[in-house]
Amino acid sequence: FAKYYAFLFLLPCLSPLAAATEYFVNKHGDDANSGRGRDAAFATIQKGVDALSPGDTLTIGPGEYYETVMRENLGSADQETVIRAEIPGTVLLRGDIPAPQFQKVDGYQFVYGADFDEDGQTQAVYETDTLTILRSRPDIASLEFNPGSFFHDREAKRLYISTPDLNPVDQHHYRVSVTEADEPRVHGLELRNARRVVVDGLAATGFYSRTPGYLSA
Repeated sequence: FAKYYAFLFLLPCLSPLAAATEYFVNKHGDDANSGRGRDAAFATIQKGVDALSPGDTLTIGPGEYYETVMRENLGSADQETVIRAEIPGTVLLRGDIPAPQFQKVDGYQFVYGADFDEDGQTQAVYETDTLTILRSRPDIASLEFNPGSFFHDREAKRLYISTPDLNPVDQHHYRVSVTEADEPRVHGLELRNARRVVVDGLAATGFYSRTPGYLSA
């Protein structure tokens, strides 16, 4: 009788999903790096988010990151894509910067001004010690009669404020929310048309918009 032998060939299982990659961002990084390791980390969260493919993970080291981050069409329905803080609660996206040193403006009783060489749009001025948001006004004269206001003269590169309680400006602490000049963004992290994206352990503050329908943080 003829003998029949069965041969079993073990072939590697080919998954339709690409292998996931973990990218890193930290305060010692450089956007010229590959991002594939703590020692080769990116410097900005935007660079890290741009590098992600579906299923990848972005791990962000502790620190304050002065940037707005936006990505369209991130992720897929097949697998989770993760953006996470390496240590939850230690990553802060900031949309504000320290205010300049204000001085009394000649000819006004309640108006203070400072040089402010920022190319972006000033969305808000925060009086951080009282958790007050100063309101925007169209000119310097308006500040004298509207306590708790600001005016940014972009052409002259000057920022003017009046304090809410009319006390001297050095009795308070201020920060300024500035968005990018070319494409104003008012979110810490904006993901448009995202699919199965998990964001874990990040916080945002200092982002503000005077446009109706936008949330601030």
